Parts: sequence; structure tokens; C-alpha cells
Amino acid sequence: MENDDLLLRSVEIRDALTLYHWGHDPIYVKWARLASYPTLQAAVNGARVLARRPESYAIVLKKSMKMIGLIELYHRTSCPKASEVGFLLDRAYWQKGYMTQALTLILCRAFQEMNQQEVWAVTLRENERAQKLLEKMGFELKYDVDYEQISPQLPFDEFNFLLKASDWHGTHCKKKKPC
Repeated sequence: MENDDLLLRSVEIRDALTLYHWGHDPIYVKWARLASYPTLQAAVNGARVLARRPESYAIVLKKSMKMIGLIELYHRTSCPKASEVGFLLDRAYWQKGYMTQALTLILCRAFQEMNQQEVWAVTLRENERAQKLLEKMGFELKYDVDYEQISPQLPFDEFNFLLKASDWHGTHCKKKKPC
């Protein structure tokens, strides 16, 4: 998947060094739930895991061919026509519109190619930047979960957002040409 600025490609072993660096940044570990990779070998193993996931993508800036983020669709277990999207963008590229573009690409895939009826996204309560982006993309906050009420060892709240296919106005999706 690609547009003028970005390429979404499979994660590769060569991405391990970037994963290693992100895995040492508390922002990505906390807000994006990225694994904390203690060694480069652990990051290589993490890259292998991501590479095996069919809908896990490196976000690559085309002008430099540098990986600047991750985005992934995964199925919600209880509903075959619903996916969840997770994403991370290197902080050096925040506020440049790249995650909006990456989400547009992945949502076009989810709704037009995979025929999903719903796409969910989950953020931590304090991740207001991600919440604003999701709302801008048409997601609605459906509910929040205070995990500390379940267990004191889980001191966080999550907001759960939903975008339905019927509400997605994929005007930026490239139309498939007929065969």
C-alpha cells in the first residue's frame, strides 16, 4: 500500500535496530504498548514476529525509504468482520500528517479489500494526541475500561473507539480498476 509520501510494507529483519531504539523509549512502550527490547537480538526476534503477521506494516517515508512507524490490523476474536488497528509513529515525525495518511491507507484496505464492517482502536486515557487523530478519522469513543478496578496491578484506563464501514467516507481511497 502506498500514496505519494508513504509506503506500507511488511516488517523485515532490517527493521530490528529501529524497533530496538523505540523499545527503549518509554513513550512508545507505554502509549503504543511496544515491547521493551532489552537487546538487539530481542528486537530481531520481535521483527520476526511482526513479519509473520499478515496485516502488520512498517510505515516508510518514500523520500528517504526510512521506517518511521508501525501500523497493524488484527481481528477481534469475537467478530470475523471486525478488526482492531494499532499504530506507532516515531516522534520526530509527529504533527506532519503521516499517521493520518497511514491510517487512511489501512482503513481503505480494511473496508474495501478485506470487507471489514468495523475497525476498533484502543488508546490510553492520557494519549490525547491519538484520540484526536482517531476522532478526526471518524472514530467514535464507545466505552472506556478502568483496569485498576479489576486489579491494582493494572493502573491504567483505556478508551475504545469504533469506526463502522457505513460511516467511513473513503474519499482518499484509490479506486480499483476493473479487470
